[in-house]
Amino acid sequence: MNMDYEINNQLLGTPTATAPSISSAAMIVDFNASVWTARKKDRKASDDVTNMNAADKGVANVTKNLLGHCHNDTRVGRGFCKS
Repeated sequence: MNMDYEINNQLLGTPTATAPSISSAAMIVDFNASVWTARKKDRKASDDVTNMNAADKGVANVTKNLLGHCHNDTRVGRGFCKS
């Protein structure tokens, strides 16, 4: 029956389509997306806070907002220093 189907397709000029297998069409992708937060850890201030409070090293984290007075909206394209 399969042979008859192929012969009929050839006689009628009907194109036959073949789909690639998933193993031959697949690709490995490594994707990484990130957003700039406009923040930076201040190591010296973190150490100072730790020492002033007699705490264990590494328990305090002080971060700086690199945009200063600007709005704290870190979405891309919005809120960066419109004043």
